[in-house]
Amino acid sequence: MDSVRAQFEQLIDGSASEHNWVREEGHLVVSLPQGRRQQVDVEYFDHDGLPMVRFHTRIGSTRQIRSERLVFALELNWTLPHGAMAVHAETLAIVETMALAGARPEKVASVVVFLAEMADRYEKSFFGQDDY
Repeated sequence: MDSVRAQFEQLIDGSASEHNWVREEGHLVVSLPQGRRQQVDVEYFDHDGLPMVRFHTRIGSTRQIRSERLVFALELNWTLPHGAMAVHAETLAIVETMALAGARPEKVASVVVFLAEMADRYEKSFFGQDDY
């Protein structure tokens, strides 16, 4: 997995440079319009011997969202071209996974930008803030 991960790290670094994302340990910071930004975390894992990466970005605390909004978020999953909304550690997030082998720069860029823009849209709508 180490060589595949190293190659993927190079791909991430290249995408970050090309799209002016700030690359920090374990995540990317994507600048958005109106001075907003979104942090997209990058987490590696192994699934049945297949090296994978999970991109995820937080929207906000589930403790601060009415249950109707959480149902609405689940309904939105059906329309998302990338990723899915999920709850992890009492946080509503958008997540996407992919195999490391064969990952392409354009796919990674598409996923990262989409997750950042969607999460920011819902963070702004649900909370009116820019915490993540």
